[in-house]
Amino acid sequence: MELTFLQAVLASSTPLKIALKKGAEMSGTVQDIGKYDISYLADGVTHTTPKKEITYFRCEKVVLQPPAGPAAEEGEQSAEQDLQTTILAGHREHKRLVAVNLIGGGNQWGIIAGYDPFTILLNQRQGQVLIYKHGIASITEVRKNKPATGKAATPTQRKRENVGEKPDRGPASAGADK
Repeated sequence: MELTFLQAVLASSTPLKIALKKGAEMSGTVQDIGKYDISYLADGVTHTTPKKEITYFRCEKVVLQPPAGPAAEEGEQSAEQDLQTTILAGHREHKRLVAVNLIGGGNQWGIIAGYDPFTILLNQRQGQVLIYKHGIASITEVRKNKPATGKAATPTQRKRENVGEKPDRGPASAGADK
């Protein structure tokens, strides 16, 4: 998926934001795609960066429509990879909003459009992000768990909703039920 995404970006000269592990973010266009590095033009200068130093590529438009089925992977899968594939497939199939927390800090939000052994493709409101798995600390589902007041639910409120308890009315109404 990584190569297909980068080839689509290269062919269309789509500008990208390129986030490096060190926290820097560059804007530019892809000039060449190597097996282990990427060359891109940023501020009139061509940079060549090893892929292992890149956390993600973000573009402002959708450049790749991944296949509808699960990502094809060759060879035997380890138990860890199989669990990872199961979790990613579940998020993708149900179109869940996820937060991808990055090792260098920060996060990217979106819906998983596809994945392969090395990358995850997220669809965002404006465009797509291709994230290298080596730059990911964790992936969590974003849940909209808010009470009717519009304020964020506290853990106690969520527990009461799940168990069906009545809310605590506080000291002012403690004797009112007697």
